[in-house]
Amino acid sequence: MNQELLTPKIVIENHHGKELTDHFRYLENESDSTVTNWYKSQTEFAQKTLENIVNRSAISSYFEKISNEESKEKLSSLSIVNQLYFYLKASNTKNTKDLFYKKTNNGNEILLFSPSESEKFKNHVINYIKPSPNGTKIVISLTENDEEISKMIIVDVASKEISPQIIEKCWPSALGGISWLPDDSGFFYMHIPVTDKNSEEFALNTSSVLYKLGTDPADLNIILSSKKGSDFKIKEEDFPIVHLKDDRYIFAGIYNVSEFVDYYFAPIEELKNKKINWKPLYRSTDKVKDFYLKNDSIYLLSAHNASNFKILKDKLSTIDIEKSKTFVPENTSEVITSMAITKDGLFYVTNKNGINASLHKKGFEDASSQKLDIPQSGHINLYSLGIQNNDLWIVTKGWISDNVRYKLDTDSNTFVKESLVPSTKSERVDLVVEEVEVKSHDGVMVPLSIIYKKGTKLNSKNRVMITGYGAYGYSDTPLMDDYIKGWTQNNGVYAVAHVRGGGEKGDTWHLGGMKKTKPNTWKDFIACTEYLIEKKYTSSDKIFAWSASAGGVLIGRAVTERPDLYKAIAVRAGMLNATRAEFGPAGPNNITEFGTVKDSLEFEYLLEMDAYQHIKEGVKYPSMFLTAGLNDGRVGAFESGKFAAKLLAFNDNPNLTLLKIDTEGGHGFDRTNAKRIEDLTDLLSFGLWQTGHPDYQLK
Repeated sequence: MNQELLTPKIVIENHHGKELTDHFRYLENESDSTVTNWYKSQTEFAQKTLENIVNRSAISSYFEKISNEESKEKLSSLSIVNQLYFYLKASNTKNTKDLFYKKTNNGNEILLFSPSESEKFKNHVINYIKPSPNGTKIVISLTENDEEISKMIIVDVASKEISPQIIEKCWPSALGGISWLPDDSGFFYMHIPVTDKNSEEFALNTSSVLYKLGTDPADLNIILSSKKGSDFKIKEEDFPIVHLKDDRYIFAGIYNVSEFVDYYFAPIEELKNKKINWKPLYRSTDKVKDFYLKNDSIYLLSAHNASNFKILKDKLSTIDIEKSKTFVPENTSEVITSMAITKDGLFYVTNKNGINASLHKKGFEDASSQKLDIPQSGHINLYSLGIQNNDLWIVTKGWISDNVRYKLDTDSNTFVKESLVPSTKSERVDLVVEEVEVKSHDGVMVPLSIIYKKGTKLNSKNRVMITGYGAYGYSDTPLMDDYIKGWTQNNGVYAVAHVRGGGEKGDTWHLGGMKKTKPNTWKDFIACTEYLIEKKYTSSDKIFAWSASAGGVLIGRAVTERPDLYKAIAVRAGMLNATRAEFGPAGPNNITEFGTVKDSLEFEYLLEMDAYQHIKEGVKYPSMFLTAGLNDGRVGAFESGKFAAKLLAFNDNPNLTLLKIDTEGGHGFDRTNAKRIEDLTDLLSFGLWQTGHPDYQLK
């Protein structure tokens, strides 16, 4: 089968006095048969090529084996209320996860809901659950074809009966979740008026709705939106999310993709009024990431004048960040990443470079904090049941160890393992983890995690998979993912570059890779790649770089700026055409992070981070594997399609460009297990083939 090339159809636009040439603008029209037919032919070519890799089936079998082993013990979405433990778990006979619960940690496991056993939802997956405060009801969010946009059902826990009312046009897994009223009578959720991702109105003018059980979901009780219910400005691309922190107040955050937003509050009694009298709580400039209440006091996790965050204490009714009392000061070498509150005090996690976490406790009247011993090093997730309860849990995870959950014994201040199901897993003792820092182009030191088998020789001959992300202040924390297991099992070196744009070194780290400073993101990645070559972990003909979503900027610009450094790359659902991203699904919602072409300065920033616009004729680029889904509500599939089309048209390239468009897939968060295994098999087999593993070459 020959790979079909598309004919460029040039569109020239003038942005602020500068001409921008787009050779494949017409690929943005997914209803054009030329476009869909080309996607189909490219996908068939890619699939046939990948299926010709010797031992590809062995990789698939490896992931299936891991998945079957994990299904016996791997839980997700754990939520604990009123001594009831709710969680999702997949069995090795099913392609999707089911909802279970236990009455106490040691109780019998009870199946509450299975999509595959429901005639109405047998093709759906559960992507979010939220039990009511007293555990009598639970909301289950269901989505189909990886679309993420969901339907919600309400299940009575005792009887397992499903309410006849189905709530549609919602996205709780991404937009604020569910916030129940204290008496289990209803909940707040985010309503999306337009859910067609091809519409210019997609995900705009969303509303925070209060739904009361048993009422008609079509009769929207809108509490807050850009068009109703406030004296403050809400832009059409904002998400006004209403929720509760305790039984006394309702809170409203005006969200976008920014980490810091404007917040308001009102007594819960205001819900009875036609118009709620919202009072300002804090502004986005106060850089508050999270907060908790204790009586009339509020504890705020803030980066205001503290890049690594500090915890402040103030009065709820009179917050003034400039004058707030410092409860926990900033640590100049570690970032305060999260906090939780119990009857006993406030617990918080600090993290160095996003990889080495510590846990601390400070009583409400204590002068100083106490560092607690934790059972396992790595990353820590922190959970509590709030100020009325002593219970606290941590989940630890590392590069070579899976998630383990522990509960705090408050008498001894020690942690006891609390597993809902038996676990047979242990740390990968055959692996070595190195944490180093690499000097970037401007002298800034960038953390780099390196994982490989014991006994690996630094002889420049090792295959390396390197990844990174660098956006939204998100940190690449330790995680033993299946593809990492597969890569290192095949004697490969796995590396994570903790580049700027992420949050590994605090708020300044995020700002150091955002808009004007975005080039630092891929220049940090390039520096880390050069380090691996210099230190003889590998050589450029054995480096496979990959990322996804906003990580497409990172990989796309690294490979267009330094194509000589990489043998192959892979990008899933990648942002590769930044100057057109705001015209794709959810594009306007991302302007805060990346910018808009309507602004003369931000247009220049977007142009610089646009990998598609940096493809040059006659350059030998590495082999590339690009994937996307037509149901993606976050990044348009056209960004991957245009990037592939231009590569193929511009270069007589002996290396390969593969494009695989899933007509029934989305961003990847809500894939079935079978689809996840297929994607992992594609990624790993392509990387092993391209970096020269002798057991994974073409037939």
